[in-house]
Amino acid sequence: MSLLLINRLSGFLFLLLGVFVWIVTPSQIADAGLSYMGPRFFPQFLSIFLMILSIVLIAGSFSKKQKSQGEDQELQKEFTISSEIKVILSFLLIIIYTYIMEPIGFVLSTIVIMGLLMFLLNVRKWYYYVIFIAVTLVIYYAFVHLLYVELP
Repeated sequence: MSLLLINRLSGFLFLLLGVFVWIVTPSQIADAGLSYMGPRFFPQFLSIFLMILSIVLIAGSFSKKQKSQGEDQELQKEFTISSEIKVILSFLLIIIYTYIMEPIGFVLSTIVIMGLLMFLLNVRKWYYYVIFIAVTLVIYYAFVHLLYVELP
């Protein structure tokens, strides 16, 4: 299958998903009627955003010139065994993250798993590691001390 056909099909499927969420939201989420931005607002906003992005993807697939078969095959050759193994390991690390967060806590589990993910994905600049550790600590501070939400 060509990349343009994949973009058209996925754009169409996501457009259908956005329309489905837009239609189903009122029957699944009761409106409190207290304000305009009630419990239905966020799912409907996301469905509109999904529909807009789907239309952009579909329109972009029609506006691009048809790629030659050689370029399409080059794109498919970029996916190697090592990149597939990295995807599988990343998925496994995320599953492990969900299990270790409760026993060892949000901060430590996030730092360990994100560090392993970044190393796995060949991020070698040291300041990226400092940035994600700082962001993790800021998120923890914001939730625990500003929003009064308890994190594991």
